[in-house]
Amino acid sequence: MDKLILIALGIATIKVLAFYIINKTRTIPKRTLEAEEVIRCGHMNPTLYKKQLENTIIDYTRDEEIEKEYLELRDLFKTKLQSKEISRGQLIGIEKYLREQLNVKKNYKNNAHAIYSMLKLPTLTYNHISTIEKFLYK
Repeated sequence: MDKLILIALGIATIKVLAFYIINKTRTIPKRTLEAEEVIRCGHMNPTLYKKQLENTIIDYTRDEEIEKEYLELRDLFKTKLQSKEISRGQLIGIEKYLREQLNVKKNYKNNAHAIYSMLKLPTLTYNHISTIEKFLYK
């Protein structure tokens, strides 16, 4: 009987100590950085970032021909969607095709929103547009 009481007291003591240690480590204030330390380590060096920005220039404009085709495709998609001439399978097929071709990993609220957003991407080509038109005319 004495051994059973000692084991119970030992387990209770271990639980109380573990709870106390865990709570003490959680309430330890985190060390704040001082201005001198930040300057010394060179964090957020504006000249460094300015050089990086100068070297990377990205052009997000599309050709006028592709932009015209995009506008036509967008209007066609909108009218077919509003008049319910597009089936659910066609929507999923178009979305899957665009995700694979344009390497999009973002999640969207619904399939139509995903298609609209992916059609705006600057990497969209004339081949993509013609393939989607084929999907819509099926």
